Amino acid sequence: AEYMGTSTNLNRYNHELESPEFYRRLFPRIQYNIQRIESNWRDGKYKLRVIDCHSETSKGVYCLQYDDKKIICGLRDNTIKVWDRNSLTCTKVLKGHTGSVLCLQYDDHLIVSGSSDGTIRFWDMATWECLKTTHQHSEAVLHLRFAHNILVTCSKDRTISVWDMINNGTDVQLRMSLVGHRAAVNVVDFDQRYIVSASGDRTIKVWDTTTCDFVRTLVGHRRGIACLQYREKLVVSGSSDNSIRLWDIDVGECLRVLEGHKDLVRCIRFDSKRIVSGSYDGEIKVWDLNAALKSRSNNEGVCIQTLIYHQGRVFRLQFDEFQIVSSSHDDTILIWDFLHGDEDQCLMASLPATSSESATVAASASTTNNNTNHSSSAPAAATTATSSSDSNNNLAGALADLGSVVGSISPRKTSTRPQNPLPVPRLKSLRSAMSLDHPGGPNSAHNFLPQAPTTSSSSVGPETEMDIEPVPDYQNSDDGDC
Repeated sequence: AEYMGTSTNLNRYNHELESPEFYRRLFPRIQYNIQRIESNWRDGKYKLRVIDCHSETSKGVYCLQYDDKKIICGLRDNTIKVWDRNSLTCTKVLKGHTGSVLCLQYDDHLIVSGSSDGTIRFWDMATWECLKTTHQHSEAVLHLRFAHNILVTCSKDRTISVWDMINNGTDVQLRMSLVGHRAAVNVVDFDQRYIVSASGDRTIKVWDTTTCDFVRTLVGHRRGIACLQYREKLVVSGSSDNSIRLWDIDVGECLRVLEGHKDLVRCIRFDSKRIVSGSYDGEIKVWDLNAALKSRSNNEGVCIQTLIYHQGRVFRLQFDEFQIVSSSHDDTILIWDFLHGDEDQCLMASLPATSSESATVAASASTTNNNTNHSSSAPAAATTATSSSDSNNNLAGALADLGSVVGSISPRKTSTRPQNPLPVPRLKSLRSAMSLDHPGGPNSAHNFLPQAPTTSSSSVGPETEMDIEPVPDYQNSDDGDC
């Protein structure tokens, strides 16, 4: 800022930008930093920042979304909280839902949230006021997505609602209710071609976005499906059979089955390089997408990192090139920063050693993958530790600054995690062995139904058997039928 303070320096800077020599110096620097960040992902080198959400009643952070300035999350205590990315302080609490906030999404103007109270609320990002509440679904709203003036919601009532967003989303009009799943619809995603939905009935259904006509069903998971993401031709899904499946949406073929989680796969995201999954086993796994799409690669080469730090079930995560942001039943949001992960540091932030409220832990981070020691400290809204190193090769303007990051973690592909104080559901049968196709035969993944009802007037068959014994804490409504 001081350099740019005078017009002379500004002209000099503009002249440098026009010089080929400037880019000759800059390009190797960018290449180096890209390689450094990729190495941090593979080696599990990251710094950790912790937000303790301090829920007023029941603990749990069900959903989140972030950008460079803020994190917005939905909690089990019926509130939506807004956090400043730099200070990690709560700047706003939105109240109105009478049930857990299970899903949300925001843009520059609007937050849309869904709750176990069965309502969808629309909030003004400028005033933080609730603009509108809809009561279309008769049970919990489990997931939602909006884009291109279309909003798609799904519910425990087994239906999917497709809405047209009017006047920048300040008003919505129901276009169609899609019925065909035989259990709670846990997740939806869509683009301008397809709407994709997944359910506790163990199926993924594909619908035409424009006409809302049914297209096909993807069959392969052996238990209910809890999460998915759809992008271009690829669908990646996670299930209570503990597996992740990759699908070609155009032909309905299962391309790959990934196994490694020890419990229900609750959240999953992918980009052009990686798949990141979170599970009820408390772990976050990073998978090599390109290796996963090669049929001959084994699972050991596909799973490149296991991140263990949450002390409860991982409910939601998002990530980009530099970081993962995850939330859990332990009432925390973790920011895993791979941009600064290779800086020499000796301190890290930690979570409570027990489930007691507001306890925090600081520990010394070993340079090896094991032997992390924990000790108690005072409660804090954001647990941090101070850096003691300087990095000689920072991004220097070539890459986005993620802000000051404090606390660090040594790489841990495997680690001994404190015993999870939360109850773990018991599966009725053993996990399925890894298979590259549906157990019914090599072509059974092509289970395309000739017809499916597409309006709310159609009947629905009896609900399928629950895939997992209900945990008392979730028996009533919050977690769908996965």
